[in-house]
Amino acid sequence: MKTVLRFCCVFLSLFAFVDCGSVPLDRETGSSVFYDFEESVGPAWSVGPTYRIDENRVLGLFNDENRKFSPTCSLILSDLPPDQQIRLSFDLYLIGTWDSGGKLADRWELRIKDGDSLIAMTQFPNKFKDPKEKIPDGNDGFVKVYRRPRAYWRVNLETVITADKIRGDQLVLVFYGDLTGRKTEFWALDNVHIRSLTP
Repeated sequence: MKTVLRFCCVFLSLFAFVDCGSVPLDRETGSSVFYDFEESVGPAWSVGPTYRIDENRVLGLFNDENRKFSPTCSLILSDLPPDQQIRLSFDLYLIGTWDSGGKLADRWELRIKDGDSLIAMTQFPNKFKDPKEKIPDGNDGFVKVYRRPRAYWRVNLETVITADKIRGDQLVLVFYGDLTGRKTEFWALDNVHIRSLTP
């Protein structure tokens, strides 16, 4: 079910994104952008496929071990106000049997392209009541992947990007997961909210 981690290869491939657009944040106080992916993804994102989970359409699915899915995605922010902070919040969907430790441990990260890590996750809420991981515990629902319902957990994440981490007026954010399950683990994004904060 699991494969050997290939972190180095994944890391090198993370930044091969398509620069087809960007999200402008003007210099006025309170400027913000929101994505729920219900109608379209938008050119600022490097990938476009969406997936239906219950009543929500999300960006994804992603899996770096499976060629049928994108391994990562990136978001380009442009026209950033100088000396201001950016607040980013979003829902992360963790689907399947994510492992929080051991030889098959998984990892999820949000980082600035060629820069700092903003969120690094190695502990996940994906719990099961049985050794065979058939009975989920505390999940938010189920989604069918490969004709089989898989449990998912939704986690709301938030980070503030300080002005010293922004070079120039453009910022590229890279979202990726380093998974060990080719058909048993996936992730997706929803409700991405970017706000420009006054200093």
